[in-house]
Amino acid sequence: MARNWMVAAAVMVGMAAGVMPAAAQEAAPVCTHVRGASAEAQALVADGLRRSETIRSLVAALEASDVIVYVDMVYVARGPVAATSLTTANAAVRMLRVRISPILDADRALEILGHELQHAAEIAADARVRDAASLRAHSEAVGWATDASNDHFETKAAVSAERLVRCDLAGRPCADGGR
Repeated sequence: MARNWMVAAAVMVGMAAGVMPAAAQEAAPVCTHVRGASAEAQALVADGLRRSETIRSLVAALEASDVIVYVDMVYVARGPVAATSLTTANAAVRMLRVRISPILDADRALEILGHELQHAAEIAADARVRDAASLRAHSEAVGWATDASNDHFETKAAVSAERLVRCDLAGRPCADGGR
């Protein structure tokens, strides 16, 4: 009993002095609009929140939106290592699915997570995106097709977000601001 009291007192003194236990320092913020669809994806999102200011900023933007993003670690058909798609929408919420290849190493997967969350934030900023046709129109307006089938699109902002995450992970600012 006395030992528990001493541990509690030590924690309170440390908190008053601005020193937090390591576990509390590394705890990732809780997010409800960006969700891992598997344990592996949940771990990726938590790692991104812990290690990247860019990912934290993107998640904060999504938290303030009507978009919910499900992140999954699955193979993406026809080439890219990741993809973002609209799965459903109603008057209250839009659901997106971010698929990231499970064969990527941890840091590369975080870079790609930042890239795909930027696409999600771009979609969140355009309330007109509610179905496949409006998503295609949005994608054509803000980006460019990356393949002959015009099924995959890219944006400068997503490429920039990927680079900013890379700099976050390296612990250095991007010399060119991520562009």
